[in-house]
Amino acid sequence: MLLALPALWYIGGAGAGPAWYHEVIADLAELSALDVRWEREALRTLNDLAPGPAGDPAASHAGATKRLEAAARDIQSPALQRSLPDVVRAFTEKAELVARFEKANAASRSALRDALAMEAEVAGLLREAWRDAPDRQRLVAADNVVTQLLADAQRYYFVPAESTRKNLEASTADLRGAAEALPSTLKPAAARLERHVADLLRARPQEQVYFDRVRLHDAGPRVATLTRELRRELDQNQLQRDRHRAYLAAYFCALLVLAAYLAARLTRRELAVREITARATSAAGSEGLPVEPILPPPSGTAHSP
Repeated sequence: MLLALPALWYIGGAGAGPAWYHEVIADLAELSALDVRWEREALRTLNDLAPGPAGDPAASHAGATKRLEAAARDIQSPALQRSLPDVVRAFTEKAELVARFEKANAASRSALRDALAMEAEVAGLLREAWRDAPDRQRLVAADNVVTQLLADAQRYYFVPAESTRKNLEASTADLRGAAEALPSTLKPAAARLERHVADLLRARPQEQVYFDRVRLHDAGPRVATLTRELRRELDQNQLQRDRHRAYLAAYFCALLVLAAYLAARLTRRELAVREITARATSAAGSEGLPVEPILPPPSGTAHSP
């Protein structure tokens, strides 16, 4: 019983071991790196017409969040149980925002690339119409309008400010006016170019909204806060374990002292019994009487010499 009590005390106060905490912190670090990668890729796609890496944002954090949820059920960690649901919810929301941003980015990037691809087609049609055009100045003016429109479209894509949007809308209106005086062979191409620019004007604001929401989302700060809380909790548990070890060491030292005291007491009692027996034997031998051995009294009974 004396040994079972400190064992139960130690087990009850030990808490989760450092290995559990390190595994949880490693999963949180994986989520933090994923958060940084999402924002870095979003920023890159805004400044590059090349498509980003394929992937499912919702699936990219599923493994880490499932491990963390399992750990929260197994570890008695107040910080993890209190804050993990908010972290999982935040990453689910951010993954959805990243997916929406990627969809809007693909739409605006496709619209710009389609518009830029029209440059070669319009140039070819202008060359064909040049030979038979009665008023070539109108063709030159249309070519200048297309060049200006494509330049404004690129500026608006990379800098979606109010000023660049107004310039692009003005160039689109110029194209519409110039197309009325163009030969019939050029009008379908001008209409397709105008549609591509309209798609860009519609998709780019949505893309910017989702980018801002991804960049300002609090999933990353929530992970950082939970990591700090877990490190602080780990330090507190370590101090608690150190205190329990110190208490147990003192307890076992007290047990050793008690055991030594009881052993010394039993030794003294045994020596006293032997001495009494020897005296009785000596006295009986001198008187010629039979000697019966003196046995030590049973433990727990009073003994009077």
